[in-house]
Amino acid sequence: MLRLNTFGGLALLNDGAAHAGPASQRRRLAVLALVAAAGPRGISREKLCRILWPDSEAQAARHALDQSLHAIRRSVGSDEIFQGTSALRLNGEFVSSDVADFDEAVARGAHERAARAYQGAFLDGFHVPGADEFEAWAEAERARRAREYASALEALASDAVARRDQLAAVHWWRRLASAEPLSARAALGLVEALAAVGDRSGALHFALVHKTLTEEQLGARCDAAVDAWIARLRAGDALPSANGRATGQPAAPPRAHGEPADDETARVARLKSALGDRYALGERAAERAMLLTYRARDRRDTRAVEVNVLNAPLVPMGRGGDVLRVLERIAALRDPRIVPVLECGAAGDFVFFVTEPTEGPSLREHLVRRRPLPLGEALRIGSDVAGALAYAHARGVRHGDLRPKHVVLTPAGDVVASLGLLEALNTAAAGDNAGTTAITVGAPAYQSPEQIAGEVVADEPSDVYSLGCMLFEMLAGEPPFGTASSYLVLRRKLTEAAPSVRTVRESVPPALDELLSGCLARSPADRIQSAATVTEALSKLREGAGV
Repeated sequence: MLRLNTFGGLALLNDGAAHAGPASQRRRLAVLALVAAAGPRGISREKLCRILWPDSEAQAARHALDQSLHAIRRSVGSDEIFQGTSALRLNGEFVSSDVADFDEAVARGAHERAARAYQGAFLDGFHVPGADEFEAWAEAERARRAREYASALEALASDAVARRDQLAAVHWWRRLASAEPLSARAALGLVEALAAVGDRSGALHFALVHKTLTEEQLGARCDAAVDAWIARLRAGDALPSANGRATGQPAAPPRAHGEPADDETARVARLKSALGDRYALGERAAERAMLLTYRARDRRDTRAVEVNVLNAPLVPMGRGGDVLRVLERIAALRDPRIVPVLECGAAGDFVFFVTEPTEGPSLREHLVRRRPLPLGEALRIGSDVAGALAYAHARGVRHGDLRPKHVVLTPAGDVVASLGLLEALNTAAAGDNAGTTAITVGAPAYQSPEQIAGEVVADEPSDVYSLGCMLFEMLAGEPPFGTASSYLVLRRKLTEAAPSVRTVRESVPPALDELLSGCLARSPADRIQSAATVTEALSKLREGAGV
């Protein structure tokens, strides 16, 4: 039996194998998708013509449609694939489709069946050249079914909560939070469910991540209910458990770093006391979501250093050792393209690491002044960053938060900063809880789709994707999906293929455009798998360009 799959792509299968006949030609597949999505009511021939052949005369469009229908029937070996005359429907006894299964499940309120049928965005990555009407139709259908999928997940989560099946609630709220990463409703549901199963650390981590993403990336205030949960979790308040009884207090008191009650003077005094006589601490140099950075001087040799203190609420109590084990791997890296970590350690409530100051602007500052970059300069910076990643990956360290602010253009060369920090924090966050939600602090414009969805923290394919975004921005003037963090932009990244850089800069060599497409493939399985491969390709491109 034939099967049309429309979620996560578009493919016609014959007994589970891809159909290789003329029916799998792109515009004919589009005909099948349009008819399948119309369901039992069908779709008129006139509408099919208007969507797929918008620039053709009416007679020519009808002829093109008749040819497509004839080719499909011949390819599948039956005239029974379509039913109806003026309005066409798929014959469910001859060909099934996931979109029909999904629509029927939604109509019947069979939420779990709907969630099972939804295997990705509708017609993900499928396009018909020269058919803007089809693109508009697909986008509207994609958005509608994504909303229906989210509604099904919320219904499943709410039902699990009502049944006090908190493990199931965690599962469904997590899927909803992945589908709608900026939804306060989904974030609140997941935080409450994690707290109910006793995963206080996971609940706090996810709440902090949602707060950071909302406030720093969107410029909006965090939902008051999420803020209230953060305060309760930090304060160690008793929380409702899965059976409705309150859980006990944590063994250790909440830490002050990052909490409004701690002023800067008290914080620095505590840090100085914790570090002892090793470093002469100076003024604060920077404050970021994960780090506080202070200028300092090593008392042993008087050289200038920077003491970087990890944001304490992101280091679960009792998990500092897990963070240090990852930091020690980072400190072992010795490559001129990586900002070296001189030392790392834990002192009192603080987990810290020491680096040398870097002289020069960040790539972000450079792009503010000059964008897009000349081809030779973009290739040079891209090669340095790719080489740094390849070296680190070979030694078990991933970046996880690669973006222009973490690349510094020094007089001695381009260097990558903040390698492995996100992985260190998430190693501690996971602890013994395999299901703990990952920290996804970062810039969505450069994060891979699977990072935005919360499926991975830091791995090699996601680093390659972030590198591709940076290369694209250096060449085109902005990342492939823009720099905004709006819900629409994030959904596009999660559901659409990245554009070609040559659509905005025709002078980019086709080979470089092809390399970028490989870096920016939405699915990790379709992406270039290693930074070493990117490094080698960029080296050949530089040789070819004479730079």
